[in-house]
Amino acid sequence: MTWLLGLPLTVALIAAAASIAGAVSARRSADDIDRRRHVVLSLDDERRTFNEAFARLMAAAGVVKGPDGAREFMFAAQPLLVHPRADRAVRESAVAVTNLVAAIVSKRADGFGLTDSMAELTTAVRAVNDSIAKERASAVRDASQSRRSLFRSGR
Repeated sequence: MTWLLGLPLTVALIAAAASIAGAVSARRSADDIDRRRHVVLSLDDERRTFNEAFARLMAAAGVVKGPDGAREFMFAAQPLLVHPRADRAVRESAVAVTNLVAAIVSKRADGFGLTDSMAELTTAVRAVNDSIAKERASAVRDASQSRRSLFRSGR
């Protein structure tokens, strides 16, 4: 008969342990989802600042007049050159464009190669944007899978 008195206590302890395990698992899943959401937000911010740096460079290219304009253009290239997402192709093509603009302004070169250099820079920037987009899609997909598994398991 005394074992009957211990049965409700045993059931209560098992239920409490299951509740704690479920809460810990749910917390871990929620933390994982939150971490992935922060990754997505960080990628969005990197993409925005990278594209803003490129846009500033392109805007400066449209108003280059004389040595002062060439100097402003070179300064406008700096945020793009030092951006953490600027890979070798972006840096090399941005430097080629700035050097060519400086040569054109100082009349050491004609403007024939500028269009090709700008096209190379644009292609390199697109490749970086594609890379960021793939990383973002992967992070969103992983977060969605984590969220689905959280709700599927009934936690």
